[in-house]
Amino acid sequence: MPLTQTQWILTIFGMAAAVLILIVACFAIRRMYLMKKGRYVRKRAYRILRRYAGVRNFKVLRDVTVSIQGRTAHTDLMLIGFFGIIFFETEDYAGEYYGNPKDETWAYVSPNQRKTRIPNGLTKLEKDIDVYRTIFAANNVYKIQMEPMIIFSPFKKKTEIYVHETVPFLRVNELRGHLDKVKYDKDNDVDVPLLVSLIQKYQKN
Repeated sequence: MPLTQTQWILTIFGMAAAVLILIVACFAIRRMYLMKKGRYVRKRAYRILRRYAGVRNFKVLRDVTVSIQGRTAHTDLMLIGFFGIIFFETEDYAGEYYGNPKDETWAYVSPNQRKTRIPNGLTKLEKDIDVYRTIFAANNVYKIQMEPMIIFSPFKKKTEIYVHETVPFLRVNELRGHLDKVKYDKDNDVDVPLLVSLIQKYQKN
């Protein structure tokens, strides 16, 4: 017996719902995979930065290692714009983070309550920025505004952050709103292509 119009409509809606559920499931599985591998925060931040930079002629670099005068710096992500540069360190794993700006290391407690010491993300970024400042100065480029930022997971129940309030940090879902600050719209006469070329000049393969 041929299907009635109502049955056809219900069938189409059912198929559409099944496809939608499959798509949502695929996204959820991919998110869980990236979280397990410790790559979710970095990938999500990179996508946010790419969209932000794309319409402003800014540049986003990721997983960059540079070296000068025997000093090396590795940066997870950086946003280079007319305002200057933001350097990002990503903390991708669920758990609890404890630390102060000047601590040599921070405390990390995993979801299974295993306690370890991890590098202080802020002092690491500050040392990295000093390496980049040396690179720019060696090429007669000065007065570049550079700032550090630590990015954590957006899931508050899985990732608890107990670092000092003076530490510059965000959850990745707060990143886009943070970039709306007026200071990132300011034109400090930064030559974005020049900075990118200098970073690439000193980049290690």
